[in-house]
Amino acid sequence: MAVAAAPDSSSETRLSLRPRTLHAKPGQTVPVDVFLEGAADLRLYQLAIDVSGGSSGKLTLQDVTIDPSREDYVFAGRSPVSIPDGRKKRVVSALWEGSVSAVEEPRYLATFTFVPSRDAKGAFQLGLSGEPATMLRDSQRRPIAVESASGAVISVGRGRVSRPR
Repeated sequence: MAVAAAPDSSSETRLSLRPRTLHAKPGQTVPVDVFLEGAADLRLYQLAIDVSGGSSGKLTLQDVTIDPSREDYVFAGRSPVSIPDGRKKRVVSALWEGSVSAVEEPRYLATFTFVPSRDAKGAFQLGLSGEPATMLRDSQRRPIAVESASGAVISVGRGRVSRPR
């Protein structure tokens, strides 16, 4: 997913979705964490996830949160303004001043929690929405290009529940 024109950068900026479970039963909550790697001069991000697929039913967004107590949180030790917006199915977080100079190791951004409907079955594909719903900005409010974004697949059915390894 190309989100914006790339400023000069020596490393590839990547976003990834990491579900805490790959198989779910109807009604079970499915937290999906979003991670960033390879960005420089990060000051703001906004994220939204699109869901498609499944042979029946829906995978519905229940909640969007940011856990600032995580050691791997991208803005750890700082005081960002974070606004989860479940109604619009997105989250935004920004620093009032300064930026994170380099995000070389995967860093946590947010958690989107989904719930399969009672009649949900099949493989649901999750992917980050394109701009403007998903975007990264630097300290000068310029776009930070995302060279790659990995999605995820959640299988829903009545079988066993498994966790990613």
